[in-house]
Amino acid sequence: YEEEIAYRRELMYPPFGRLMLIQLKSEDEKKVVEQSFRFCDILRREVEERKWSAPSIEILGPVAAPILRIRNAWRWHILLKVSKGFDKSGATTRELVKKVLSVSQAEHRDSKIQIHMEADPYSLL
Repeated sequence: YEEEIAYRRELMYPPFGRLMLIQLKSEDEKKVVEQSFRFCDILRREVEERKWSAPSIEILGPVAAPILRIRNAWRWHILLKVSKGFDKSGATTRELVKKVLSVSQAEHRDSKIQIHMEADPYSLL
């Protein structure tokens, strides 16, 4: 326990920080890769405009999911690491992701791309 809790504190993992997993998936590999990078660009732009920075919030990705393809769908991940001191309830992070999703869909709507978000995910697979 002591080793794991120290590791979690250092890396700002729950319970010391919040994680938000954003997963994009599609049967079209090229489209899901392009949309993942677009989504991440919009996310970074929003974070910059709000003048937030590490260690308050950190954007990791986009990267191919550890299990890249399931049931003929290609999967890409973006992970947000957020300090609990910055956003204790997670409300600010949820509001940010909703705004980015709205902007992303307005700029690049594609019905073949599914976007799933999970706060403090149990697994990153």
